[in-house]
Amino acid sequence: SLANAEKSQLEKELEAEKEEVETLRDNLRNRDKMMKDRIAMEESNRQEAERRMGGMSKKQMQSMEERAKSAEEEVEKSRKLVAEMRMAYTVALVQSRFLRKAMEKLNLITGVTKTENQSLSLRLSNAQKDLNKMEEETLNLKEELAKTKEKVAEAEEKVTHMKELVETMEEGIEER
Repeated sequence: SLANAEKSQLEKELEAEKEEVETLRDNLRNRDKMMKDRIAMEESNRQEAERRMGGMSKKQMQSMEERAKSAEEEVEKSRKLVAEMRMAYTVALVQSRFLRKAMEKLNLITGVTKTENQSLSLRLSNAQKDLNKMEEETLNLKEELAKTKEKVAEAEEKVTHMKELVETMEEGIEER
């Protein structure tokens, strides 16, 4: 029947939304790991630069500046990712609300027998649980976004520190 087809379509859309949320979470985890690795590498480079600060050549100074610039670009990419994740979170939330309301309306307008109604109620209950899980996952995603924003801020601080270090080294070279 038409109602069952609509319900089936809504269930497919719900499944697709679940997959999209999981993909977004995976992307966020991968980006987070990349940022951690990048920050660790920059910290290691900074420590090494401080250790060798006395004998730096102009080429080495340029290399340090390039790495600082690269880190700034990574921070900008992370900012863009955070904006994309916010948008994806908003879309997922709106779609989950739409699906819930559509399932409720569909249940109201279908004139089904008692047995079919019980079956649909069970499916609706399961769909409601899935929607609740999806909303919980979107909240978790929002929390992960907040953590990523904190990490971006930390990375920005490190980039600023790198710039200051490069400027200090340049001043040291100029004084020599």
